[in-house]
Parts: sequence; C-alpha cells; structure tokens
Amino acid sequence: MFSQLLFVSALVASVLGHGDHDEPADTALFRRSNLNEHRDIHKRCESTLQFIQKRRLARRGLVGPETRDEDITPAALCTMVGQTTEGPYYVNNELFRDDVTDGQEGVPLQLKLTIMDVETCDILPNAFVEIWSTNSTGSYSGFTLAGGGGGPPGGGNPPPPPPTSTDTTSSTSTTTMGPFDGADTPGGGGPPGQNATDNLTFMRGVTQADDNGEAIFYANVPGWYQGRAVHIHIRVFENSTVADNGTFVSASGTLHHTGQLYFEQELVDNVATLPPYSTNSLPYENATRNDEDGIYPFSTYGGYNPNLATTLLGETLDEGILGEIVITINRTYTSPMRSTAYHTRRFN
Repeated sequence: MFSQLLFVSALVASVLGHGDHDEPADTALFRRSNLNEHRDIHKRCESTLQFIQKRRLARRGLVGPETRDEDITPAALCTMVGQTTEGPYYVNNELFRDDVTDGQEGVPLQLKLTIMDVETCDILPNAFVEIWSTNSTGSYSGFTLAGGGGGPPGGGNPPPPPPTSTDTTSSTSTTTMGPFDGADTPGGGGPPGQNATDNLTFMRGVTQADDNGEAIFYANVPGWYQGRAVHIHIRVFENSTVADNGTFVSASGTLHHTGQLYFEQELVDNVATLPPYSTNSLPYENATRNDEDGIYPFSTYGGYNPNLATTLLGETLDEGILGEIVITINRTYTSPMRSTAYHTRRFN
C-alpha cells in the first residue's frame, strides 16, 4: 500500500573523472572507492546537507526551531551517484521554461533540485538545469516516430524557434553503448546524430536555479518503454546563454553533470495503475524495473541512491507528488556533450 510519505532522500553527485569510467573489472574495489568518496562528502559537507534537509522539512511543517542539527543526520538523508549516460533522446536547444508538460496528462510532478558544489560544499546559485523524459505512455518528444516505445504522444506544443546563435562544433554523434557514455539501449531511440523525428517538445526544458541553489520543474511522472526503468535525464550547466527567442543554447557555458533520476519502485507500481499510464502499449508486467535496468546499477554502486525523495502533494497520488534531490557537481569537471539532434522545423 502506498504510504503518505515516501521519503528516501538522495544526493546526486558528478565528481571529477566519473564521466570516463568503463564497467569496473573489480566491482568490489570500485564499490569501496565510491563508498569512501560518499562518506567523505558527508563528512565535509555535513552542515550544508543539514541546512538543506531542515529547509525541506520546514516547508512541510515537519520541523521547528527546537530541532537539533544532530537530529538530521546527513548519512541518513543523502547518497550519491556518478555520471551516467546521456542516452539517445537528447535534443539540443530546448525551451527555457520550468513547466514542461505541454498539456500532457499524467501524475503531476513538482521536481525540486538543489545544486551543491562538491569541492566547497557551498550551495551553488544560478546554475542552469535541464531535464528530459518520456510522457506518461513512454514516448520521448522529438522521437515519437523512432520506435522509442510506449503509446501515442498526444498533446504537445510546436518546436521552439532556433537560437539566434548556435555553436555545434563541440558536439559529436552518439556512437558508444557504455553505461556512462552514449546511448541507453541498443533498441529504440534516435540513431546517432539524427535530428528529431517530430516537432513536439513535451517533458523537455531548461530552467535556472535561484540564489538558494534551487531549481523547480513542473512535469509529470514519466512512463516506461522497452528496456528501461522509469527515469528522468538531467544536466547541470554554468555560464550558459538563453537566446533572445527563449531557447537555451546547449553548446554555451560549461556542462558539469549528466545523470539520471529514478523513483522508488513502489511509487512506480502505483502510478502504473492510473490512466493514462495504464494505456501504455507495453503492458506494465513487461516493463523494466529498477533492479532489472541496465543503467540503474551504475547509479547505485557503494549503496548510492538516485531515487527522488517523494511526498504526496494532496490526499491521493493522482493529485501529484513532490520529488526532491540534491545534486552535487564538481566545477572542474566537464561532462561530454554528444548528441547532434535538433528539431528539424525552423521558424522565421
């Protein structure tokens, strides 16, 4: 039975060198190494993590001034996950906006992300954060004609106009299939370097964190497609540019983090019973679960947890959920930008 409070906090970390890992030959050594790093961040950044968690709880009316810092243990709040794949469904130069629903139906998701500098343990203000995911029936906008799985896309806005200036020279085609690099799965999605196959933009967007390091998106809980657990892709940039026509220039600034966020399996199981998720052309009994996903384990080495901390926004699940996570970035690390996909329709 779905509980009123599903609260498993998570800390997503992009640390120097994580983007270049291949699957480790000595998994036990890899786990120990990452676990030591995980403990080090908690030790160094304890006061910041306590502050973030107290701020979360205060918003929910669950903590008062009398709460002691030692009552909020960072080790119980936060874990971290390394750099993971960009995947085959990224589209460059998406709209700068915080509401990415485009009229799509689904369980509302208020996604609240806090960005922290892993080196200084300071909350990082004003970073640019990008997300993309499927709609409730498992289709990615931009690739609904590419066989990505799930039901018909429905809804959607026309594509964004092109930015006034775009530098694409730093992008290369997606050609590899590793968990930290390249495409998600051999089947489905856009072929390497292919432009988007449609002009829809649902569940895609970029926003900017505020002075408190918080970025908020208004989305829907994604659906599932063949071979992947339910997930949301995320990127974090600094010093990027938004064009005059309201599109984010993907090649501008510095990309520090590419990762994926997940949900607790119990939550996904409950969401799957609701329409329109229940109309997915891939029956839920054939959907990939977290523990069956080929990318998810690479996000959980050393006991790490990429799952959003979630709370119901109302009395029932269909009223929506709040999903929160802390994302740490290493500002000396540059994550690779591989996709060369763009929307094909151009605006005058």
